Amino acid sequence: MLRVSVLGKRCLMPSLCIQKRLKSYIPIPTIPHIDSIKDNGIKGLYSEKGLNTVWYKKLEKNVISLEECIEESNNSDNLKSSFIDKHTNTNSSLSLDLTEINNPINKLYTLLNKTAKNVEDYAVFCFASQIYNDYFAISSVGPKRFVENSSSSSSFNINKPDENSIFESPSMDLSFQNEPIGQLETWITESFGSIVEFRTHLLNTNLAIKGNGYTWLVIQKRHQKRDSFPIYENLYIVNTYNSGTPNAKITEGQLFSVKHQIDDLKEKEKTKQDKIDQQEERERLLITNLPTLEEAKEQVHLENSFEYIPLLAINGSPSAYLPDYGVFGKKMYLNNLWDCIDWEIVSNRIPEDARKTTDTQ
Repeated sequence: MLRVSVLGKRCLMPSLCIQKRLKSYIPIPTIPHIDSIKDNGIKGLYSEKGLNTVWYKKLEKNVISLEECIEESNNSDNLKSSFIDKHTNTNSSLSLDLTEINNPINKLYTLLNKTAKNVEDYAVFCFASQIYNDYFAISSVGPKRFVENSSSSSSFNINKPDENSIFESPSMDLSFQNEPIGQLETWITESFGSIVEFRTHLLNTNLAIKGNGYTWLVIQKRHQKRDSFPIYENLYIVNTYNSGTPNAKITEGQLFSVKHQIDDLKEKEKTKQDKIDQQEERERLLITNLPTLEEAKEQVHLENSFEYIPLLAINGSPSAYLPDYGVFGKKMYLNNLWDCIDWEIVSNRIPEDARKTTDTQ
């Protein structure tokens, strides 16, 4: 993780510093269905202490670091404008829903778009992306709905697996609880073959993450032409690492930014004669209205561009399971997490036009 300097003197009372900073211009993302149970944890997944460590404490640290990076940026005023209230929702497909409580996430998405193409604001991008990814992962789950003989106020205790769990044979049981239903179930079956295959692929893909990263269930949205209607294709499972994002438009911006920087460096290294030849070529193309080969490639890429719209995120980082499950507990964590996925929330993230497209097929 990129470390950043702290402005001014170090605060002698961190809790007061956090409270003071969290009242700043950066809105704090909230998850009402998680906030209402935070004193008991997420039954079936996290203890109260585990939830506090994985979500609330990490959120506070990342918001403070994000603010520090924005203040230190040469582009500070423009970055702060991401948090100005707007009348329209520019990121409806990536929100939990279109309500006021999710405006902070929409604003973070705006900030991600602004910083993706600017290497100087890489630290801002990293902290904003961490908040965004953690929000998406935590908001995808809820208390386990089929805990037997338990009350809503009882605590959730986890027996941490030891080193012997490594040698345990995988379960051959093909029956499990908490399956997706409705249109999402149909779409998953068409994309992965069956719910069993989907569950196995989803959890094993996350299990393969050895460092910090997330596993995402996404829809691919493609535009064949600039003004054409979008085409929603199959569901996919993808991994992102560290502060990565599954949104292709953001990562595409980063790639083109690097490409243009490389082109600028090459331009400076050209000899005077090379520049003259290049100018003559540009004048010739200008007369014939023909794009250069690179311009033509980029135009075709943009006209056939696609984006991944995330429906579900699973945090596979050690920090997501170590507090409650220990070093050997990632597999148990993932099995418990499946039981706590709120498929209604996941289904509501499917764009409205994608639902209509599927209904008419």
